[in-house]
Amino acid sequence: MANELLLLLDGNAFAHRAFHAVAPLNAPDGTPTNALHGFIHLFRALREQWLPTKIVAAFDGGKPADRMALCPAYKGQRKPMDEALKVQMPLIDGYLDAAGIPRVRLPHEEADDILSTLAARAEAAGRDVRIATSDKDLLQMVTPRVWCVSPTKGGKPLDPAGVVAKLGVVPEKVVDYLALVGDTADNLPGIPGVGPKTAAKLLAVHGSLAAVREAAAAGKIEPERIGKAIREGGELLEINRKMMTTKRDLAGLWESWDAIPPPGEADGAEERAFCARYGMASLLREMARDAARAKEEEEILAEAAAEEPARAPKPSKRAEKRDDSRQLTLF
Repeated sequence: MANELLLLLDGNAFAHRAFHAVAPLNAPDGTPTNALHGFIHLFRALREQWLPTKIVAAFDGGKPADRMALCPAYKGQRKPMDEALKVQMPLIDGYLDAAGIPRVRLPHEEADDILSTLAARAEAAGRDVRIATSDKDLLQMVTPRVWCVSPTKGGKPLDPAGVVAKLGVVPEKVVDYLALVGDTADNLPGIPGVGPKTAAKLLAVHGSLAAVREAAAAGKIEPERIGKAIREGGELLEINRKMMTTKRDLAGLWESWDAIPPPGEADGAEERAFCARYGMASLLREMARDAARAKEEEEILAEAAAEEPARAPKPSKRAEKRDDSRQLTLF
């Protein structure tokens, strides 16, 4: 059980980032594949960095009815998914299946809530969790065991101290902070005149959103225009807080750590065949190098065990990397 780690992927965020970051590419049959290429590269880099015990990719399944009832304009400003990306989403599903990576898409549920539920259950089971996302909402899930990590190569993981350095508030106050500043990406307005620095300062002084509202009602917020805006924005703050709190108890997901399927233990033949089908020569070369390196490490360990049967073999560099990466802190 020591050092067991769950890597959670924000699938939609990965796909969008890859689609806009990678120049247009096509498979031999003309199918767009730039998002697919980028998704696979991001995934493989994260898997190499964290060497997780288990991996799950989560995808949006539509807007939740409860959030839409609270705020009909939720995400209403977003344009429809680009057709060139839309046709690649089933390909991304196909790659994950070929690579033996469990994926989840629940009807009328968002990926954030899937990720939060699985993270909370894994943490309760005593496991470490890394949520690969760029979504600020998920910073509310950060604890000493649960970190958010950037999907991009070299991105720094955010532990509790990292969240404070980024936003100016502890993870437990992220929802209060977001309720004050709003989230333009989700079409949720904040309190007029309250930006990130002001929100962090208000919460540092008063301790919570409820206490900030009490201070505003008593005329104790300066300048008065901010206090007035908070008083007038009481309903908005209530809605924002509910909208921005991720769910941690979704039904239809694995209830225990043991129930989460481990990554496929196949020899990679299906993954290689998938990449070959879509003309991914660079990925095939990368996989070949990885396979050769893994085989060499296995041979070295086997030789060491044969020569010194009474002594435990020295851990491979990959094993050492796994241990080191999981001890990384940002103090």
